[in-house]
Amino acid sequence: MKRNTLFFLVVSVFAASAWGAAAGERCDLVFLNSLDEEIVSIHVKYSTPHEETRDNSSRVCLPPGQDWRVGVQGAILPEQIILELATKTYDFSDLSDLNPDSDMRLEAAYEDDQPILRRLDPEGRRDIMAAGLEYDFLTAANRPNAVDRDFLTDAKSWEEVVELVEDAAKEAREEFGELRSLDIEAGPIRNHEFALSRCPEAAAEWNGEHGGAARWTGQWTTTIPGKMSVCTCLEGTAEPGETMFLYERPGWGAVLGFPVFWKQWFGVARVQAIDSDSPEEGIGIRLSFRIADGGETEEMLEELLDDLRVDGFRPWSFRMEARDEEKEEPREVELDFHQGAGDKYYDQDEMQWSLFAAYADSSLSEAVALWVREDAFKQVKAGEEPEAGPGVAVLFSRGTFEAVFVPDGRELMR
Repeated sequence: MKRNTLFFLVVSVFAASAWGAAAGERCDLVFLNSLDEEIVSIHVKYSTPHEETRDNSSRVCLPPGQDWRVGVQGAILPEQIILELATKTYDFSDLSDLNPDSDMRLEAAYEDDQPILRRLDPEGRRDIMAAGLEYDFLTAANRPNAVDRDFLTDAKSWEEVVELVEDAAKEAREEFGELRSLDIEAGPIRNHEFALSRCPEAAAEWNGEHGGAARWTGQWTTTIPGKMSVCTCLEGTAEPGETMFLYERPGWGAVLGFPVFWKQWFGVARVQAIDSDSPEEGIGIRLSFRIADGGETEEMLEELLDDLRVDGFRPWSFRMEARDEEKEEPREVELDFHQGAGDKYYDQDEMQWSLFAAYADSSLSEAVALWVREDAFKQVKAGEEPEAGPGVAVLFSRGTFEAVFVPDGRELMR
């Protein structure tokens, strides 16, 4: 099993996909995103002409309507493809119906509400497809079972994580009983701050009218811009949804996924051993959240980053790439805070100014901020060897915020 402390980062956020294959002819795999949200990463298990089985993992941040091309030297045969979204994972373990070969153009789409990979050939045929297995980690039914980030990222082992998830689900059953999801109209909601007051009010109004016991889940959606939004609530007698999902990522071993909340935002946690052959190496925890459009983006990012600083972390470095449609060259920002004055408040502000500007004009491609423990930062500034301690890699794209907690932050500092 491969060992890579930043196994969730997969490759540098600005690097091209790094496929390994035997030398020979060039082949291309192209993925077209026809889903309704960003594809965060693509994982492929494939065989080479020398009957070797290999794997590739690429962080792609692929918005709907765009494609991702993988060019490789040497013929390959895809055997399994996993697409990871912010709060879902689609596993395509049987590609036989696609008649897979070295050069394929694949469209990720939905067919009868099920995820599929559709093969697009030069003649325009679209009827060759493979169905995928969907892991939906964040549903209205399992949302009450979400684990608190404050407890989760203190966990040191797979067993501790499983216990936390089970305890959260047990508490939810005791508090809510059996549940059903319903959307309650609440009038126009401008932002999440307003929703924090309006949605509980809308739930209380609905309860008064229907004699129910609906409770807001923390999720809301605008249905008619400027006129109507709905608050997703839970009430009734529907069976609670499944909480824990286990799947295999090609070449990297088992992944455990489940709902999580951080402050007032709900997302998904994915947990994996740093090295499945050496459990003592610890676990990596990746938290993924969808980023809403509009003013909530700045509020969300600032609160979550502030929470990291309160927990004793501080920025170590920041890299960002933004693409302006009117300019050919991308705009790049590189900040190495460990080489500066060391003011953690100013460093965080400087990073956020760049991010907020890129989100405001929709030019952000990708960004990553590395956070280390305050004491380790000070030791490096003093010319000392930093002590072992956790670290966090925070990744930003147009549609997703991810924080990857790793047990040894010193590898982030190298």
